[in-house]
Amino acid sequence: MSNATVPEVAGQGLTSCGLLLDALDVLMFRHARPFGQAASAESHTAPFPQTVFGAVTTALLQALGCPWERFVEALRQEGTGFADALVQVGLPAELAGVRTRGPWLVRSDPDSDAAEDLEMLFPPPADLRRSKDDPAQIVALSPVDPPEIPGWESTRAAASGLAPLWHTSRQRLTALDNWLTHRGIAAYLAGQIPQPEDLVDPRQLWAIDRRTGIGVQSDRGTANEGLIYSASFLTLNQDRSGRRSTRFYIEVDLPQELQPGGWPAQVPALPLGGEGRYVAITPLASAWDWSALEPKQRERSRLLLTTPVLLEQPPIPKALSGSVQAVAMQSSRPVSGWDLARGGPKPSRQAIMPGTVWYLNRFPVRLPDLLADDAWHCQQGWGGYLRGVW
Repeated sequence: MSNATVPEVAGQGLTSCGLLLDALDVLMFRHARPFGQAASAESHTAPFPQTVFGAVTTALLQALGCPWERFVEALRQEGTGFADALVQVGLPAELAGVRTRGPWLVRSDPDSDAAEDLEMLFPPPADLRRSKDDPAQIVALSPVDPPEIPGWESTRAAASGLAPLWHTSRQRLTALDNWLTHRGIAAYLAGQIPQPEDLVDPRQLWAIDRRTGIGVQSDRGTANEGLIYSASFLTLNQDRSGRRSTRFYIEVDLPQELQPGGWPAQVPALPLGGEGRYVAITPLASAWDWSALEPKQRERSRLLLTTPVLLEQPPIPKALSGSVQAVAMQSSRPVSGWDLARGGPKPSRQAIMPGTVWYLNRFPVRLPDLLADDAWHCQQGWGGYLRGVW
């Protein structure tokens, strides 16, 4: 079972709900790289799962009147866990079991709160290619017997027992850069080629707002010469005329008393990412139905990553150890951040990005809801995936 089926219960007294996040301004989801000599900050096109989890958890604690100074002091005590710190300040320990999944990009009527009206959008799978000779033609790579590929045996992937991905035609191919609708992803998961109408140009979904600034001397309020920097912000397209605004969709497992009408009504907006930018919260009557995307067959399975994942031994999740025949990798990106509660930086790690595909030579006995190796990362929503065939 993948995270295509929303878990019934994430912990004692917790149930699931879907939330839409609408940008109230430009957004900033910074890379983990330092400014460096270029003095520039660039935004990702979506927040990492830990960013969403942190925003939701902080908003929940704020809504419940968390005494922040006492809570932080409790967290910094040696051997004190999150649930222990909650109890020490008079908050329910069940809040430590809150889980988030996502985010995913969607398009919908900005005034709609119905899950069935959402058009889910996904980055291109890493094993799809576009023909340079005929851009309208999409082809899919597939695993082949290694001896057919000269020089493969000497590669690092071959040493790991992985097979290469190949296409036998003589076409010149390039990576697919279009996003796919959920109809296109459903076709892909069924082993078919997505149709042109299911491909979405990223420029229809967002734009990058590039700005230049200069440092200011705090004591004088004047420009500090030489401290010029640039920043790029994410602007989600709001097509009011076409009623197809780009939004983020997340799923949250919450205590029952904090279901829609409770917490989202008390906190209609929350900060997300950097630069103090906010998103509005719209609770859905029900979560989006993921089950329709996945085929029923289990032979020759492949798993498509839909949210970033952190792995101890990339590119194979522990849950898939011994089951992977080939991997189509998307890019990886550095992840860090600042732990406000503990007053220090989070460790720098490399996250494998959505669109990565694992081809399985056998189906695991137990497939978890999320592919992250660490239970804490799973609670934050790292490693969401969908199951398909090839």
